[in-house]
Order: sequence, then C-alpha cells, then structure tokens
Amino acid sequence: MRNKFQLLFILLTIIIFSFPSICFSESKTVVNEYCEIYSGDMKNKKELEVFRKNVRILSIFQGVLKSDKSRRYNVSFSIDDIRNVSQYTEKVVVISHTEKNKKICDRVKITFDTEAMDKYIRLNTHR
Repeated sequence: MRNKFQLLFILLTIIIFSFPSICFSESKTVVNEYCEIYSGDMKNKKELEVFRKNVRILSIFQGVLKSDKSRRYNVSFSIDDIRNVSQYTEKVVVISHTEKNKKICDRVKITFDTEAMDKYIRLNTHR
C-alpha cells in the first residue's frame, strides 16, 4: 500500500512539472505610461478627479494591450469594457503620477494572468 502511494505521488509530481501550463497560469508584468491633456476647468474638482481616474484606467488598459497575445486581435472596446479590464488584473501599482499644466500622466506596473486576459480580449473583440 505504501509503495502504491509513493508511486502515485512520484507520477503526479512528474506530470505537474512536465506540464506546468496545465497546473499553473502564467503571470505577466507590464509597465505602461499614459498621458492625456485635460481640457476642462482645473477648479472643478469633481470633473478633474473623474478625468484622473480615467487616465489611470486607460494606462492600465493600454498596458494590458502590450501583451503579446492581445496584439494579434483587432481591438475595439467600449468605455465599459475598458473599465472592466481592471477586474482581470492581479496587481496594479502606480509608479508615478505627474501633472504639469493640464497634462496628466500615470505610470503603472500591472501584473495579470495572461490566459484570463487573452480570453477577456477575445470575448470583447468578437462581438
């Protein structure tokens, strides 16, 4: 009985290390910077904050599109699709946020599961 368990354990270990893509998903980390010029009134705090959030979302979205798999699709997304992309990221770190005059820039470091993101992009591009 003990030998059967050891044999199964050894076989399972060999299978896991032979086919890692089956057992573990691949994560990718991308750094992206996105800048936009704000054309509204800088005194309108609510509108400016919404604009800042949109710049952050667009910087995440464009970073995800830098992945190798997403480049092969003709991508056309709606604003809601772009906002939903952050649900598929594992970790987003803001490296820098700069504002000069009316130019607002966000530099982000994004970690995401490539398989899940590839499925998300395929679903949204074949509508």
